[in-house]
Amino acid sequence: MSDDRLQPLLERAGDDGRAVAEQRAWPVVHEAFVQRRADPPPRRVPRPLLAFAAVAVLALIAALAVTDPGAAVAKWVRDHIAGTPGIQKSAPALTRLPGRGRMLVAARQGVWVVNADGSRRLLRGYDGATWSPHGLYVGAWRGHELFAIEPDGRVHWSLARGGRIRAANWSPDGYRIAYLTGRSLRVVAGDGSGDVQLRRRVAPVAAAWKPNAPHLLALAPRPRVVDVVATDPHTLAWRHAVPQRTHSLAWSADGRLLAAAGRTRVTILNGASGRTRRQVLVPHGFRITAIAFAHTGRQLAIALTSPNGHARALTVDLGVRNSRPRQLFTGAGRFSQVQWSPDDRWVLISWPAADQWLFLRSARVSGVSAVRDIARQFDPGVRAARFPAVADWCCG
Repeated sequence: MSDDRLQPLLERAGDDGRAVAEQRAWPVVHEAFVQRRADPPPRRVPRPLLAFAAVAVLALIAALAVTDPGAAVAKWVRDHIAGTPGIQKSAPALTRLPGRGRMLVAARQGVWVVNADGSRRLLRGYDGATWSPHGLYVGAWRGHELFAIEPDGRVHWSLARGGRIRAANWSPDGYRIAYLTGRSLRVVAGDGSGDVQLRRRVAPVAAAWKPNAPHLLALAPRPRVVDVVATDPHTLAWRHAVPQRTHSLAWSADGRLLAAAGRTRVTILNGASGRTRRQVLVPHGFRITAIAFAHTGRQLAIALTSPNGHARALTVDLGVRNSRPRQLFTGAGRFSQVQWSPDDRWVLISWPAADQWLFLRSARVSGVSAVRDIARQFDPGVRAARFPAVADWCCG
């Protein structure tokens, strides 16, 4: 079986069925890998036999490619083992948001407000942004300044501080904004008054407001410590040490669980006491790039990447005792972000290596909607377009 013969057969593999093929193929591959690790080391196989086996595998792939089910498998092998990032059957432009709602996208020229129908408006010059509850206002920042603006760009108030602002988060009731400026964490009222320093020095981790207790704030005073603080009286509710450096914090929708993501595990803490409820370990060789809780229930989405250029997106239902992570998608390159749609039916994966956004069905029903050329759409008119960051998605 020569390359000249194999390539045309692979090209005959259509784009349909990718998601189904992945969902079916992954459990088999994973089980085989686990069994292989448990078995004794195999005897060394002569190189001629290895070469013959490789040719046989390629011939099998080519044979499968001429059948309808085999087309999906052949494409899965081509894209994932060959390491080609991206989905070929993808939309050329963002014409709608699955799951509805509105999105804030941080790009080089500013922050884009993206509506459910795909239309968008540029708020020029801002570095990042976050929605207020119900999407009435946008908390945006640039340099040393924090702003409260309307989605059309009209400014309600602004304030400036000595340190460069890196992140901000609006409380669930809309009456407080927590923001990182320099090395300190500050809190200001939703109308711009009463700005105070909550902590003089914290780790570079965005603070997270607790749902159903709108003025309790989770933060990382040090890389391996998590605090929950009552921001109005400036009192500590609880403190807990975690096994790895925390790079992100996320609350479950009911406020009963707090997830602290480290490099290779997510520590799940009791939201009321801070005690460890569970450790979610990622597969060997992978590290965590992002986490996000669903807007309802206790589904946690996790984006993973590995040094050898593979990425995965998982979900785990922390409302089910001893539940195991379920794979949503795997691909080449790196998944930089993970976000839930407002109705929790879709999980958005940012895929810079492919210059794509993937909208994955969160239920146990296969579904993938991909949009390509994301960098060019949000960084138009430049030769080297920069891939944007999804700042917030809310208000379904």
